[in-house]
Amino acid sequence: MRCALEQYGACRAGFLLAGANRSGVYSIGGRDGRNRCTEGLCSSCRPSATPDRGAPVYLILGTSGDAGKTTAGVAVLQTLRAKGHASLLALKATGTASFEEIARYLDFGATHAFDCVDFGLPTTYPSGRGGIREFFGRALDFCFSLPAAALVVECGGDLFGANVPEFLTCLKARRSDLKIILAAADALGALGAKHPLAEIGLAIDLVTGPCTDTPSMRERTQALCGVSAINLVRGPDQQAQSSVSGIAPLG
Repeated sequence: MRCALEQYGACRAGFLLAGANRSGVYSIGGRDGRNRCTEGLCSSCRPSATPDRGAPVYLILGTSGDAGKTTAGVAVLQTLRAKGHASLLALKATGTASFEEIARYLDFGATHAFDCVDFGLPTTYPSGRGGIREFFGRALDFCFSLPAAALVVECGGDLFGANVPEFLTCLKARRSDLKIILAAADALGALGAKHPLAEIGLAIDLVTGPCTDTPSMRERTQALCGVSAINLVRGPDQQAQSSVSGIAPLG
C-alpha cells in the first residue's frame, strides 16, 4: 500500500514539491532531484483495478475557514475509536494542504490521513480548474480501496470555494448515505448552508462550531435549522459522543 510518498510523511519530510507542469499537476521531487510521483499517485497506487470496500463516510463541511471543521472531524474519530473501531481513514479533500491538520487526524486516531498533496496538487484552488473532477475521483477511489471501518472527509474552506461543489458531486456519485456534520460560525450561516445542500440532495445530520458556543446560540441554531446542534470544541464528552453516535452507521 505504501507508494513513493511513503504514507504522506515522506512527502513532507524527505521530498520537495518540484513545481507544476502545464496541466497544473505537481510532481514530487526527491532531494536527489529525481521525480517520485507525477499526475497524482504513482502507478503502483492508482486504484483503477481495486474494489470499493464500502467504508461509510462522515463528511465535515463548513460555512467558512476556522469554523471548527477539523475539530469536528477529530471528535468523530475519537467517538469511533471509543466504540472499538481501530481502522479509520481521514481525507482533507479540498482547500490547501496542511501538515498540521493531517497530524491532528493522525494523533487522534486516524490510521492513515491524506490531503491533496498525496494525489498531486498543493491546493484545490482556484475554482473551476481543469481536470478537478478526475482528480477528486482518483483520490476517492484510492481511499475507498483501503480497508477501513470509516472514512472521515473534511472539505476545507466554505461550501463554494476550493471546488467543493465539484467534490460533493464526485462523492455523492459514490455514496448515497453520507453522514454530514456542518461547522458554522453562526445560526444564519448554518441555515444558509442547509438550502444549497438540499438542492443537490444532501441533508445535514449535525451542526457544530461557534454557532453552538453557548446554550442560547445552540438552541437558536437548532430551532432555525431543524437539525441537532452540539458544541464539539471541548472534546467528545458524553453528550457530544451521544450526538455523534446518533448519526453513526457503525455499531
